[in-house]
Amino acid sequence: MSTGTASAYGHPKLNELIQKAATTPFIGQVLISTIKDLVHPQDRILVCYYQIETSGATADREFTYYSVDVVLVTTAFFIRINFYPKTHTYVKKRIHSISDMKIEYPAPPLEEVADLKTADFVPSRISLAISFADAASKQVEAWTAASGDEAQVRQLMEISRLLGRVVGMPLAQAQSAAPTG
Repeated sequence: MSTGTASAYGHPKLNELIQKAATTPFIGQVLISTIKDLVHPQDRILVCYYQIETSGATADREFTYYSVDVVLVTTAFFIRINFYPKTHTYVKKRIHSISDMKIEYPAPPLEEVADLKTADFVPSRISLAISFADAASKQVEAWTAASGDEAQVRQLMEISRLLGRVVGMPLAQAQSAAPTG
């Protein structure tokens, strides 16, 4: 895959995912093709969240196991891609807004609350639940993510900050993605 294609989507996390997939034998090319089929380069990507686990394939030997979970939120679509050894699934649904969002994490210790800066706070684990609605405000999709991995917790915090500002608004009015979102 050329570098030009990787940057065509204009979202840092999606570009990172495509670059990672390009270096992942076998399933990586399937993922890149699926993304190309589902996402138009002119779509404004708000969120790209992914987890990829593989058993370490090489150019000569396929994986014995892989798990690919990708969620993309654009200003008009919710896209979920799940690849496992026995099933490959993807869903693309038209969305208009976020009807509600719930974020849950352990509270910081009481002695640290006074000195805590909200932008700097990163909990040890996080759970995020978002409901997407159509133009008639009917729920059409729900997404939940939870993690205790520090990098993923940071990313989910960024996603919650970005999407929390647009709950109830048409996503077409949302700002483009934050660098980590």
